[in-house]
Amino acid sequence: MSHVVLAVEKMEVLKRFITPGTASGIITNQTCTDSSNNFILNDLKRELNINKAFTPEHGLFGKSGGGEKVNSYFDKNFQLKVVSLYGENFKPKPEDLSDIQVVFYHIQDLGLRFYTYVSTLFKFMEALHEQKSAVKLVILDRPNPLGRAVEGPMLEPGFESFVGMIPVPVRYGLTIGELALFLKSKFKFEIDLEVVGMDNYEITEFRGWPRDLMWNPPSSAIKTLDTAYLYSGLCLLEGTDLSEGRGTGSPFRIVGKPGFNTEIVMEFVLRKNYLVRAQPAEFIPEFSKYKGMLCTGIIFEILSPDGFRGIDFASRILYAANPVYNDFFDKLAGTDRLRKTIKNPEMERLIDIILITEAEKFKLEREKYFLY
Repeated sequence: MSHVVLAVEKMEVLKRFITPGTASGIITNQTCTDSSNNFILNDLKRELNINKAFTPEHGLFGKSGGGEKVNSYFDKNFQLKVVSLYGENFKPKPEDLSDIQVVFYHIQDLGLRFYTYVSTLFKFMEALHEQKSAVKLVILDRPNPLGRAVEGPMLEPGFESFVGMIPVPVRYGLTIGELALFLKSKFKFEIDLEVVGMDNYEITEFRGWPRDLMWNPPSSAIKTLDTAYLYSGLCLLEGTDLSEGRGTGSPFRIVGKPGFNTEIVMEFVLRKNYLVRAQPAEFIPEFSKYKGMLCTGIIFEILSPDGFRGIDFASRILYAANPVYNDFFDKLAGTDRLRKTIKNPEMERLIDIILITEAEKFKLEREKYFLY
C-alpha cells in the first residue's frame, strides 16, 4: 500500500493559489499537522503568506473545553492574528476578510454532524456567500476516520443548532473536502471553492484512517481512533444524566452514574454481536457530571470497527439504562424521534427505520461528491 499524501503536504499545488504580494488566512487548530504529526503552522505561514488564523471550538491549540467560548487575540509566538469562530461570532465579519485573498481550511474532522468543526465550515461558506466575497476558500482534505458508513437520523427542521446545522445524517461518510462540495451544491453557495485532494487515500465502509498515519486527537476527549468510533454514538449521552466519561482518563469509553445498573445494561448491549469488549467499572470524574462522586458503569473497547454503528450501540445502552433526558439530546440527534423510539418498548424493531432506512436516500445523493 502506498503512503497517503495529505493535501497539506502538496506545497507546490498550494502555492498556485497565492499571488505574490497578497496575504492569506487559514482555518485550523492543533491538527495542523503533516503525516508525521509535525505541527506545521509556521511552515504554512511562511510558504503561503498567512497572516491570520480562524479557529473553531477548542481554539488554536485545542485547550478550551467543550462548549467554552474562545476569544480572538494576537498570537506573539506565531505573529498571527487569531480570529475565533466560536466566541462572540460564529462566522467571519467583512473586515476579517478584507486583507486576505485566500483562506485555507485544514482541520482533522470525524465525519459526524454534531462535531462542531463542520458547523464552522458551513458558517464560513455561508458568510462568503452572503458577503459576495471574492475570497477563495481552499479545502485541504484529510481522512474521514470512520469510513463511508452512514447512520441517521437526518437533521429535521426546527432542531438546528451548532451541534446540528447541516442536512446530513449524524454519520455521513464524507471527507471534509467532499462535504464542502456537497454543501456548496446543496445551498447554492456562490463562492470560489476548491478542494485539494489526498494522494493514495483508501476508504472503505467502516475504515477511513490510513494505517501508517499517526492519530492526532481532533479534540482532547477523542484520545484514540477507537474513541472516535465510540464517540459517534456515546456523544448522545451528553443529553442525559448518564456520565459519558468526561473528567476521567477514558472519555467516551466509559459510561455510568451513581447506582448504574451495570449488569442489566451490559447484558442487553452485548446481546447484539458488536465486536466490542465491555467490562464493569468504577470511576470518579474530576470534572463534568458527578464530579467527585463514585460512579459505577461500563468501560468499552472496540475490537474491530467493521459493522460498528455507534448510534445503534448507544441506543441500546440508553434503552436498557432508561436515563433522564434533557433538551440537548434532541439537538444532538437532530430530531425528537430518536429519543421517543428509544423509550418505546418496541425499540429494537423500530430503531433501524430512523438510523438506516432514512439515511439510504442520502447515500445516493452524496455519491456524486466522492473524490476517492
